[in-house]
Amino acid sequence: MKKLLVAILLLGLVITFGSSKAYAFDITGLASFGSLVSLPISGPTTIDVMSGATLKTRGSVDFAVLYDGSLYSYFYQVTNLGGGTNDTLGRYTFENPFSFPALGSGIIADGFDPVTLRTSSLSSYGVDLNLGVGETTNRFYFQFSTPPVVTTGFLIDGGIGAGNVVGPAPEPASMMLLGMGILGLFGLKKRS
Repeated sequence: MKKLLVAILLLGLVITFGSSKAYAFDITGLASFGSLVSLPISGPTTIDVMSGATLKTRGSVDFAVLYDGSLYSYFYQVTNLGGGTNDTLGRYTFENPFSFPALGSGIIADGFDPVTLRTSSLSSYGVDLNLGVGETTNRFYFQFSTPPVVTTGFLIDGGIGAGNVVGPAPEPASMMLLGMGILGLFGLKKRS
């Protein structure tokens, strides 16, 4: 029982605070958004867009999170890697299962392909794009008040593909995990 309580505590701490990973994402010119946040996974994530057994296209989603003391800015950049029967990539979204409203969003127009932000649904945020093979989007972002966790990102064009990206954490769940860990420590102390 003691080992189980320790395992629950450690799992809660890892899920709550994540682990440090190196960034590949270009953060040039983003200092006004704060400093980099340690993420539970590193990017970029490669996603195969499938329709049944047919590969439509393959995309790469890179990401970074910056924190300015009050807001977490979730940055993304998508590249169409090609390799399938489609030559374009049409949409990127990431899950926001707890429907947190975005407190801000925008596009860093840095000479790459333009995107159109999709903020009409609280359960997912993303962009419309018309990305040819080898093309990369401008960096775009959504701001939330909660820290990052692993969530699902989707690329869509004639099919759908999913992969791990980062998105806003459900704050109540993070606190619950931390609380469970603390209760576990008290349980260990009483049994000793």
